[in-house]
Amino acid sequence: MEPRFLSEAGSGLSEEQSQLAATIANIAQAGVFLSFGPMVCLYGPAIFRVVTFIRSLFASNYMAFIGAVAAADTMTYFEVFVDRAVILIAGTVTMTIASLRSKKIRAYTAGAVLGTQIAIPLMSLLRQQLYFNSGFVGCTGLGTKTAMFPDGEPTGCPGGFDSLEFQITFQGTKSLQVIIVSVFAFLGQRLMNFSISLMGATMIIDGTVDLLKTVLILILSADQTTTVLNFITTWNMVLTYSMAAFGYGMQKVLLNNKDKQDEDGVEETPKILAAKKALKEAKLEHAKASGMVMARIEQEYYLRKPENGDMPYCKCFHGKISPIDNIMDCMNKLDKYMGVMLEGDASKRAKKSKVGLVKNLISPKKKKKDVVAV
Repeated sequence: MEPRFLSEAGSGLSEEQSQLAATIANIAQAGVFLSFGPMVCLYGPAIFRVVTFIRSLFASNYMAFIGAVAAADTMTYFEVFVDRAVILIAGTVTMTIASLRSKKIRAYTAGAVLGTQIAIPLMSLLRQQLYFNSGFVGCTGLGTKTAMFPDGEPTGCPGGFDSLEFQITFQGTKSLQVIIVSVFAFLGQRLMNFSISLMGATMIIDGTVDLLKTVLILILSADQTTTVLNFITTWNMVLTYSMAAFGYGMQKVLLNNKDKQDEDGVEETPKILAAKKALKEAKLEHAKASGMVMARIEQEYYLRKPENGDMPYCKCFHGKISPIDNIMDCMNKLDKYMGVMLEGDASKRAKKSKVGLVKNLISPKKKKKDVVAV
């Protein structure tokens, strides 16, 4: 039997008020996700500070917070909008700063978020099959969303929540989710760019689904809404992973990369770049001869510059006929601003010598005149 939606009893809110709260939360989240999702999916590596902030937001259990907002009632308003909100903000800012200052933390966080984005829809689909469709648990309905059941509380389960079948399903999927997240956390550095594209794809699909849910709930009955949502859940992962693969491939077309510049403030002239390239090649040659493996060098990404105003591929994403350049200028400014505000100070960076400045003021150097051969 297909699950059906039930209104929450004893929550202190009418069904219309609960629906209005969920609608507002869905629309707000959809707006944010659909605004940032495409840029993260396609251009994420070029705005890594913005991506780090969004990733930290996900890692701080943002999705659980939104679920709690949708399920909030008069008894939980303070807990959700004050206690949980403060913890979410503090956790996001703290994790962002730590990730920007530590490459290892950034890699672990990227892997953990990637694992979470893979595990949550996978476990949600598995639970739905075990609760309702396979007959293993035998639940007959789906109640309102709660903190414990963000997809909706199963109802009509034989033996209730204490039955062996229900506990095997609930605890087993939770444990499997932890294992998946842990494995991906250790693989974070190798999967960094794909984790960015998957995060952007997840934002796009989730934002679209939230808007679709809002419309369906308003125009369809509960049974019809449940049928459509079951279909969406079945194809959600396929659409998300397909879009992530597309975004990952487009990153290679739209972006260029180079070795990250040393954080000493010295401008990298062609002479310095040539010396660094020669040093890198010498190290790689020595490591290969010694049977060693070099650590991955962190990369910086930037937009490809169109030749003659156009790109050879995908003119719709970049170039004269697209507003992407203007949007990316704004995103880059936001990215640099976040770097100034959240990263460490520049006390160890190279600076102009004050003594040298005074000497130049007292006795400025004369410019050498170009000698023209006659």
